Amino acid sequence: MTIESEAPKRREATAVLYADIRGFTATLDRIESEADGPEKMKGYLAAWQLLRDALVRDESGETKGFYLANRVGDAFVILVFEKDPKRWYRYVTNYLADRFDEFATEVRRIDPESNPHLKISLYSTTSKKVPYYETGVMNESLVRGFSIARRDFLCTAINKCARMDALAEADTSVLLCNGGAHGWLVADGGIDEGRFRDLGMIELRGFREKERVFALLARGPMSVPPRG
Repeated sequence: MTIESEAPKRREATAVLYADIRGFTATLDRIESEADGPEKMKGYLAAWQLLRDALVRDESGETKGFYLANRVGDAFVILVFEKDPKRWYRYVTNYLADRFDEFATEVRRIDPESNPHLKISLYSTTSKKVPYYETGVMNESLVRGFSIARRDFLCTAINKCARMDALAEADTSVLLCNGGAHGWLVADGGIDEGRFRDLGMIELRGFREKERVFALLARGPMSVPPRG
Protein backbone atom coordinates (compact mmCIF):
# COMPACT_ATOMS: atom_id res chain seq x y z
CA MET A 1 0.00 0.00 0.00
CA THR A 2 1.33 3.44 -0.96
CA ILE A 3 0.71 6.30 1.44
CA GLU A 4 0.75 9.68 -0.26
CA SER A 5 2.30 12.69 1.45
CA GLU A 6 3.10 16.26 0.57
CA ALA A 7 5.79 16.56 -2.12
CA PRO A 8 9.28 17.69 -1.05
CA LYS A 9 10.36 21.24 -1.92
CA ARG A 10 13.62 23.02 -2.70
CA ARG A 11 13.88 26.31 -0.80
CA GLU A 12 16.55 28.89 0.05
CA ALA A 13 17.76 30.40 3.32
CA THR A 14 20.26 33.24 3.67
CA ALA A 15 22.39 31.22 6.10
CA VAL A 16 22.43 28.13 8.29
CA LEU A 17 23.33 28.30 11.97
CA TYR A 18 24.36 25.25 14.01
CA ALA A 19 24.48 25.47 17.81
CA ASP A 20 25.91 22.59 19.84
CA ILE A 21 26.15 22.28 23.63
CA ARG A 22 29.60 21.22 24.84
CA GLY A 23 29.48 19.21 28.06
CA PHE A 24 25.94 17.94 27.45
CA THR A 25 26.88 14.24 27.45
CA ALA A 26 29.04 14.40 30.58
CA THR A 27 26.33 16.27 32.48
CA LEU A 28 23.66 13.72 31.60
CA ASP A 29 26.00 10.89 32.54
CA ARG A 30 26.66 12.37 35.99
CA ILE A 31 23.00 13.13 36.65
CA GLU A 32 21.77 9.69 35.62
CA SER A 33 24.37 7.96 37.80
CA GLU A 34 23.21 9.66 41.01
CA ALA A 35 20.59 8.33 43.39
CA ASP A 36 18.41 11.41 42.91
CA GLY A 37 19.06 11.38 39.16
CA PRO A 38 15.40 11.10 38.07
CA GLU A 39 14.46 14.18 40.11
CA LYS A 40 17.45 16.14 38.80
CA MET A 41 16.58 15.12 35.26
CA LYS A 42 13.18 16.78 35.66
CA GLY A 43 14.93 20.05 36.42
CA TYR A 44 17.37 19.58 33.57
CA LEU A 45 14.58 18.83 31.10
CA ALA A 46 12.63 21.89 32.25
CA ALA A 47 15.67 24.10 31.59
CA TRP A 48 16.21 22.42 28.21
CA GLN A 49 12.59 23.02 27.23
CA LEU A 50 12.84 26.72 28.09
CA LEU A 51 15.93 27.03 25.90
CA ARG A 52 14.34 25.09 23.04
CA ASP A 53 11.06 26.99 23.16
CA ALA A 54 12.83 30.35 23.33
CA LEU A 55 14.28 29.63 19.90
CA VAL A 56 10.80 29.02 18.54
CA ARG A 57 8.70 31.57 20.41
CA ASP A 58 9.90 35.03 21.33
CA GLU A 59 7.19 37.50 22.29
CA SER A 60 9.36 40.50 21.47
CA GLY A 61 9.73 39.25 17.90
CA GLU A 62 13.53 39.58 18.07
CA THR A 63 14.04 36.13 16.61
CA LYS A 64 11.91 36.78 13.53
CA GLY A 65 13.88 35.45 10.57
CA PHE A 66 15.42 32.57 12.54
CA TYR A 67 13.68 29.20 12.28
CA LEU A 68 14.47 26.19 14.46
CA ALA A 69 14.50 23.44 11.84
CA ASN A 70 16.05 20.36 13.44
CA ARG A 71 17.27 19.15 16.81
CA VAL A 72 19.99 16.50 16.72
CA GLY A 73 20.83 15.30 20.23
CA ASP A 74 22.38 18.33 21.93
CA ALA A 75 22.52 20.43 18.75
CA PHE A 76 20.08 22.88 17.16
CA VAL A 77 19.88 23.58 13.44
CA ILE A 78 18.54 27.06 12.73
CA LEU A 79 17.64 28.28 9.25
CA VAL A 80 18.37 32.00 8.90
CA PHE A 81 16.03 33.99 6.64
CA GLU A 82 17.07 37.39 7.95
CA LYS A 83 19.05 39.31 5.29
CA ASP A 84 20.93 41.69 7.59
CA PRO A 85 24.20 40.19 8.97
CA LYS A 86 24.05 42.69 11.84
CA ARG A 87 21.02 40.75 13.07
CA TRP A 88 22.84 37.45 12.51
CA TYR A 89 25.52 38.73 14.86
CA ARG A 90 23.12 40.15 17.45
CA TYR A 91 21.11 36.93 17.42
CA VAL A 92 24.25 34.92 18.27
CA THR A 93 25.91 37.29 20.73
CA ASN A 94 22.83 38.78 22.40
CA TYR A 95 19.62 36.79 22.12
CA LEU A 96 21.02 33.26 21.83
CA ALA A 97 23.82 33.96 24.30
CA ASP A 98 21.40 35.33 26.91
CA ARG A 99 19.01 32.38 26.58
CA PHE A 100 21.89 29.95 26.87
CA ASP A 101 23.31 31.74 29.93
CA GLU A 102 19.95 31.22 31.65
CA PHE A 103 20.05 27.53 30.74
CA ALA A 104 23.68 27.15 31.86
CA THR A 105 22.98 28.82 35.22
CA GLU A 106 20.21 26.33 35.95
CA VAL A 107 22.31 23.38 34.79
CA ARG A 108 25.18 24.38 37.11
CA ARG A 109 22.71 24.61 39.98
CA ILE A 110 21.55 21.04 39.26
CA ASP A 111 25.04 19.69 38.52
CA PRO A 112 27.78 21.88 40.07
CA GLU A 113 30.47 19.98 38.15
CA SER A 114 29.04 20.98 34.79
CA ASN A 115 30.30 23.92 32.75
CA PRO A 116 28.15 23.98 29.60
CA HIS A 117 29.34 26.00 26.64
CA LEU A 118 27.58 26.78 23.36
CA LYS A 119 29.56 26.14 20.18
CA ILE A 120 28.21 27.92 17.11
CA SER A 121 28.97 27.62 13.41
CA LEU A 122 27.48 29.68 10.59
CA TYR A 123 27.39 29.05 6.85
CA SER A 124 26.34 31.22 3.93
CA THR A 125 27.28 31.87 0.32
CA THR A 126 28.45 34.94 -1.58
CA SER A 127 24.89 35.32 -2.89
CA LYS A 128 23.21 34.85 0.53
CA LYS A 129 21.29 31.95 -1.00
CA VAL A 130 21.73 28.58 0.69
CA PRO A 131 19.63 25.85 -0.93
CA TYR A 132 17.93 23.32 1.31
CA TYR A 133 15.33 20.65 0.83
CA GLU A 134 12.16 20.37 2.84
CA THR A 135 10.32 17.07 2.93
CA GLY A 136 6.58 16.95 2.98
CA VAL A 137 4.76 16.69 6.28
CA MET A 138 4.35 13.07 7.37
CA ASN A 139 1.02 11.61 6.44
CA GLU A 140 -1.46 11.79 9.31
CA SER A 141 -2.13 8.06 9.00
CA LEU A 142 1.54 7.49 9.94
CA VAL A 143 1.70 10.06 12.70
CA ARG A 144 -1.52 8.93 14.38
CA GLY A 145 -1.36 11.52 17.12
CA PHE A 146 2.26 10.88 18.12
CA SER A 147 4.36 13.92 18.98
CA ILE A 148 7.13 13.48 16.40
CA ALA A 149 8.79 15.69 13.83
CA ARG A 150 6.42 16.17 10.92
CA ARG A 151 8.99 17.48 8.43
CA ASP A 152 12.74 17.13 7.74
CA PHE A 153 15.23 19.67 6.42
CA LEU A 154 18.28 18.48 4.49
CA CYS A 155 21.22 20.33 2.92
CA THR A 156 24.99 20.07 2.75
CA ALA A 157 25.31 23.40 4.60
CA ILE A 158 23.95 21.78 7.77
CA ASN A 159 26.58 19.05 7.54
CA LYS A 160 29.33 21.59 6.88
CA CYS A 161 28.29 23.51 10.00
CA ALA A 162 28.40 20.28 12.01
CA ARG A 163 31.91 19.56 10.70
CA MET A 164 33.10 23.09 11.58
CA ASP A 165 31.57 22.66 15.03
CA ALA A 166 33.86 19.65 15.57
CA LEU A 167 37.03 21.75 15.10
CA ALA A 168 38.99 22.56 18.26
CA GLU A 169 38.64 26.31 17.64
CA ALA A 170 34.87 26.03 18.10
CA ASP A 171 35.44 25.65 21.86
CA THR A 172 37.21 29.00 22.20
CA SER A 173 35.53 31.22 19.61
CA VAL A 174 32.28 33.18 19.45
CA LEU A 175 31.53 31.26 16.27
CA LEU A 176 33.15 29.56 13.31
CA CYS A 177 32.02 30.44 9.80
CA ASN A 178 32.88 29.79 6.19
CA GLY A 179 34.12 32.38 3.73
CA GLY A 180 30.64 33.34 2.57
CA ALA A 181 29.35 34.13 6.06
CA HIS A 182 32.64 35.86 6.96
CA GLY A 183 32.33 38.17 3.95
CA TRP A 184 28.84 39.31 4.89
CA LEU A 185 29.67 39.75 8.59
CA VAL A 186 32.60 42.02 7.70
CA ALA A 187 31.15 43.87 4.69
CA ASP A 188 27.55 44.39 5.86
CA GLY A 189 27.68 43.30 9.50
CA GLY A 190 30.24 45.89 10.58
CA ILE A 191 32.44 43.42 12.47
CA ASP A 192 36.11 44.42 12.49
CA GLU A 193 38.18 42.14 10.24
CA GLY A 194 40.74 42.02 13.04
CA ARG A 195 38.34 40.04 15.21
CA PHE A 196 38.58 37.08 12.86
CA ARG A 197 41.29 34.46 12.69
CA ASP A 198 41.67 32.81 9.29
CA LEU A 199 42.03 29.08 9.91
CA GLY A 200 42.80 28.45 6.25
CA MET A 201 41.42 25.82 3.92
CA ILE A 202 40.06 23.00 6.05
CA GLU A 203 39.18 19.50 4.90
CA LEU A 204 35.74 18.81 6.30
CA ARG A 205 35.01 15.11 6.67
CA GLY A 206 32.82 13.73 3.92
CA PHE A 207 33.27 16.66 1.51
CA ARG A 208 35.38 16.53 -1.64
CA GLU A 209 36.47 20.17 -1.55
CA LYS A 210 38.08 22.03 1.31
CA GLU A 211 36.30 24.97 2.96
CA ARG A 212 37.91 28.18 4.14
CA VAL A 213 37.01 28.64 7.79
CA PHE A 214 37.21 31.73 10.00
CA ALA A 215 36.99 31.96 13.79
CA LEU A 216 35.38 35.02 15.36
CA LEU A 217 37.52 35.68 18.41
CA ALA A 218 35.96 36.21 21.81
CA ARG A 219 37.82 39.45 22.46
CA GLY A 220 38.81 42.42 20.38
CA PRO A 221 37.40 45.65 18.94
CA MET A 222 33.76 45.47 17.90
CA SER A 223 32.08 48.00 15.66
CA VAL A 224 28.62 46.41 15.81
CA PRO A 225 26.35 48.66 17.93
CA PRO A 226 25.27 47.13 21.26
CA ARG A 227 21.63 46.44 22.06
CA GLY A 228 19.41 49.32 22.97
